[in-house]
Amino acid sequence: MDEQTIHFYDRNAEDLRRSYDSADLTDLHDLLGYRLRPGWDVLEIGCGTGRDGLFMASLGCRITAVDGSSSMVDLTRQTFLKAGETCCAMEAALPLPPGHALLGKAFDAVVSIAMLMHVPEGDMVLLAEQIGSLLKQKGLFICSFCSGERQGDDRLYVNRDPDQVRGLFEPTGFRLLSQGQNRDGMGRDLLWHTIVFERISHLNA
Repeated sequence: MDEQTIHFYDRNAEDLRRSYDSADLTDLHDLLGYRLRPGWDVLEIGCGTGRDGLFMASLGCRITAVDGSSSMVDLTRQTFLKAGETCCAMEAALPLPPGHALLGKAFDAVVSIAMLMHVPEGDMVLLAEQIGSLLKQKGLFICSFCSGERQGDDRLYVNRDPDQVRGLFEPTGFRLLSQGQNRDGMGRDLLWHTIVFERISHLNA
C-alpha cells in the first residue's frame, strides 16, 4: 500500500471508524456468508477497523488481520476484544517484503475490502503473485474495490476496472467465480466492484 495512504489512515483512524460504522454492508456480508465456511483460516488484508473481520469471525472463521496502518490494527484489536472474539492482528502492508513470516502460511481465503485502489500500479503484479502463494489449492480470493469520484484527501486512489483486475489475477493461477457491483454503503458517488476468484494453480506448478 502507498505510504502516504498509510499515514492518512494513521492520522484519521478514529474519525474513519465513526464513518465506517454507519455504512450499510448488507450486500458484502451476504456474499461473505455465502462464500466462507466455518473453520476456515482467513487472511484479511487491509483490515481497517475490524468490522468485516469480526463478521467473518462470527461465521466461525479463524481470522488473521493485517493492515499497513498501525492505528487501524489497534482498532481491529479493540473491535475483537470488545466482542469477545480472538484474531491475530498485525501491522503489514502487501506486497510483503521477502522473508516475511506470513509468506510461509496458507489460507483457505484471502479477503481484501477497500484496499486494491490504494495499491500503486507497479506493485500489483507482485501483490497478485503473493496472494496466490498465500492460498491453499482451491482457496478463494474475495476483493471489493471502488471506482468513481474521489474525496479530496491524501490517499492514493487508482480507478481500477474490474476487467483489468481479472486480467491481472487470472494469468497468475486464478479463475473467476463471480463478479458484481453495488452502490456505496455510505451514500457517496462511488461504485463498488466485488470479485471472487478461486486459486487453481501456482505460477511454478
